[in-house]
Amino acid sequence: MSEHKQAFTPKALIADEIRRRVWEELGLEIAKDDPIIAAQIMVLAGCEDMNELLSQHDQTLAQNFDHALQNWKQQSEDLLQSIAGKLSDQSIKDRISLMAEQVNRSDALAHTLTDLSKGMKRNVRLFKIFTFINVLSLSVAVLIMFLITG
Repeated sequence: MSEHKQAFTPKALIADEIRRRVWEELGLEIAKDDPIIAAQIMVLAGCEDMNELLSQHDQTLAQNFDHALQNWKQQSEDLLQSIAGKLSDQSIKDRISLMAEQVNRSDALAHTLTDLSKGMKRNVRLFKIFTFINVLSLSVAVLIMFLITG
């Protein structure tokens, strides 16, 4: 985050260094109390202040970004948990409802099968009775026929 520190690092030029450089490059001698040296020192002080300000700004931005990221992460987790909770609750409710419906259908089918079984037993009993009556009536008819013809 401290790209500004790396991008701009002014040399802490002291008055003797400024005078030496001006002498080497321009051949001019500058006195210790020359306003140029004062202006250069003020420029350097301003650059150092700006560098410190940018560094603090970077730290503040990093903290704000981390805070925003943590808030976003927490809100996202809360939202996902809420959605997952609703999906799970609804899914479980749907599954329980389906299971209850299947149990009701199974009960209804069991009652139906029981009723059918009872009905079949009754029908088989009636069929036996009617068969016995038919055989008996046929036997009586055959006996009557033999008595009449015989």
